[in-house]
Amino acid sequence: MQYDNDKKLKEYNDIHRQISDIYHEIAAKLKLSVSAFTVFYTICDMGGTCSQKDICDLFYTSKQTINSCIKKLEKENYIYLKQGKGKDKNIYLTEKGEQIVTQKIAPILNIEQSIFSEMTEQECDMLLQLSRKYLHCFKQKLNEMT
Repeated sequence: MQYDNDKKLKEYNDIHRQISDIYHEIAAKLKLSVSAFTVFYTICDMGGTCSQKDICDLFYTSKQTINSCIKKLEKENYIYLKQGKGKDKNIYLTEKGEQIVTQKIAPILNIEQSIFSEMTEQECDMLLQLSRKYLHCFKQKLNEMT
């Protein structure tokens, strides 16, 4: 039985890596850095604006990496910043940035949504339930280690 679990864990981890690799491939095909893709994706997913902290928290990316990307995108006139709460600055798309999101990022979000549309409600619920359970157990086991 342990052998089966080892094999299943390897398959699960492989699936997770393949999904991650797909996003890297998407960024490359769109001629965007992974960081730029992440910034545009987050802005699009969050309804048109987000903070640097939002991006870092959602994608576990370093502040330095995202900050460098934001400065570059701002310099290239894809985004602009406005003061938000406290030290946070909110990131907004310029017209040029909106074109990138409309043409390149929104279709990816639409694909993701269509995948869930192709599954039954029960399949979606099961995927989410089992993913939450795995996450909960993983966190719990890590906490027990410390």
